[in-house]
Amino acid sequence: GILLARLLQPNDFGTFALAVTLFAFADIRVKLQLEQKFLRDQDDRAEYLNAYFTLSFALACVSLMVMSAGAIIVVMLNRADLAICLFFLGALGLMDPLTSAIRLSIEKKVAFRAISLIQTLVAVTQFGVTLAAAWLGWGLWSLLAGTGASALVNLGLFLRIAPRRPTWQVNVSLARAFLEYGIKYG
Repeated sequence: GILLARLLQPNDFGTFALAVTLFAFADIRVKLQLEQKFLRDQDDRAEYLNAYFTLSFALACVSLMVMSAGAIIVVMLNRADLAICLFFLGALGLMDPLTSAIRLSIEKKVAFRAISLIQTLVAVTQFGVTLAAAWLGWGLWSLLAGTGASALVNLGLFLRIAPRRPTWQVNVSLARAFLEYGIKYG
């Protein structure tokens, strides 16, 4: 962190922090706490996993649309750098439903060792790529490069160890149950 603070400008950190904060507000999927319902329910059927994944992905698409609209507004305010960050984070959010569906299906089996190893590798990847890119003078883009690299490594490793890969499958009653839970508790 100290090295990054020396290599990057305060404006780079501020722009990225603002983009991450705006994404946190716009990320509907996380706010509905669907992960908690998925973990709480001891339903191990593929249909349940698929319903969770499909609904999560649909909500990630909504979040991307919100981030894209925000990016358009930000461009009109002459902040193209912030707009790119907003769109980039929204697009990366499309990978998270698949990653989280696999991770949660592993957590349900109380197999935390693999998850811990992956999370450690992802953190090292993010820091390493960010630091290398900052060293090369990429500025703000080094923060995006590290975030993107870590998301790709995270997805790739979880796909590699996935006991079952989710597919797009809509079960209206399960989706409704997830949404009802999310609206009530999220």
